[in-house]
Parts: sequence; C-alpha cells; structure tokens
Amino acid sequence: MRYRSTKNTHALTSKSKGIANVLVWEIAIAEAGNHAKTYKTKGIWDTGASSSVITQEVLDHLLLPVKGARP
Repeated sequence: MRYRSTKNTHALTSKSKGIANVLVWEIAIAEAGNHAKTYKTKGIWDTGASSSVITQEVLDHLLLPVKGARP
C-alpha cells in the first residue's frame, strides 16, 4: 500500500553567502480581516522558537494590545 498525502505541500528556498544563522524576509503584518491596516517590515524565520515576538514599533503601528509576559 502506498501512502498518499491529502494535504498541499509548501516549500521555502533561500540563498545566502555561506551559512545563514537567520533568514530575513520582507513581510507584511495585518490584523486578521483588516488588510487596510498593513505594516511592512523585515521578519525573521526562527524554526526552533517556542514563542513569538514582535517589536514595540509593530505593536504601536497596528495598535495591538500586549498579551503575555514582557521582559
């Protein structure tokens, strides 16, 4: 019996000179359902993260409430 995935597969390819310790991409952040209030910035991919962090600048621009602990 062959296994056949029913889910779509997505992939990401990035090139760098040497070994990249972080992947930086141009991103757009928006409140769910409100794409008129989009904030463009640089984001990083951290595949080993156990939590999410955004800068105060992004919070201020999107008028997002702070949730959880802050260092």
